[in-house]
Amino acid sequence: MKSNPNSVISGNHAMVDDAGGSGNTNFESYYHNIVASVQNKGEVHSISKVFGQLATDEERVRFVLENRHLTGAMTFHWWKDYNFAQKDRSESQRLRNLGNQVYQKNKLNEALDFYNQSICLAPHPPPPNSFLMHPADPGVHEDGFTHEELALGYANRSAVLFQLKEYELCIRDITRAFDNCYPNNLMYKLFERKARCLKALKEWARALEAMKSAEMWMKYSTLSETKSSSFKKDITKQVEFLEEKVAALHISDFAAKDDHRKTMLAPVKVLIMPEVKGSLSKEVPCVRDDVKLCYSEGRGRYLVATDDIPPGK
Repeated sequence: MKSNPNSVISGNHAMVDDAGGSGNTNFESYYHNIVASVQNKGEVHSISKVFGQLATDEERVRFVLENRHLTGAMTFHWWKDYNFAQKDRSESQRLRNLGNQVYQKNKLNEALDFYNQSICLAPHPPPPNSFLMHPADPGVHEDGFTHEELALGYANRSAVLFQLKEYELCIRDITRAFDNCYPNNLMYKLFERKARCLKALKEWARALEAMKSAEMWMKYSTLSETKSSSFKKDITKQVEFLEEKVAALHISDFAAKDDHRKTMLAPVKVLIMPEVKGSLSKEVPCVRDDVKLCYSEGRGRYLVATDDIPPGK
């Protein structure tokens, strides 16, 4: 029997008992159960006919997930008989705590493995514009769904990545923690870590911005007065150091050192800063010395060329 590429069901499939009697508790045996169920109901032709008319993968996935003949078994009968690991807040927390224990012993690779597992099992937010109905999580706050456990997993993994000098990956996990309700009283730690990553990457301006954010978020910290005072002193020193680095930058250094494409959601074209021909103005950075800064109450500040400047010069 030839398979129809536009058919949701094709070929002959043996029936597998509800308890997973075949011993294959995986997607393949689940698929065989679904096929057998649809065949027993005589729905193969009608379902395949509708499925074959769907134009996009999104429509096909929507059809399968919304069709009780195809998802009912997974949702209501056989789920626990298969090795489909469900999101589990308590298990995620347990694995994260194990990661903390080995991290304190400087076993970074083991900690990374535990944090990876913790992140996988933490409840995740649905994708944007999702048509799937996600079940309520028993650990949510009264005012709505929270993904704090996921945020804590990302934050802890970022600490390991920082120690491994994977600075860009560390920053990525910090951003993910921010996006998933990371606790306000701990935000200062992540901003400080992000600043140190950017400092290591010599992205002075962004490092300064992050360090100042850490300084601002300290007001929400629950540290003891002694620890808080010590941390603030360290941040103040870092801010002073970074301010000196930023003050010493020439405008061209921003294009060379701070690649803004890393912060964009899509590829962008970075234009090369044109070179200034002739002497530079002491009054206005980045312009020729024959350009003067003027002011009037009606116009505000404006630039005036004191000599004729040919086009392109």
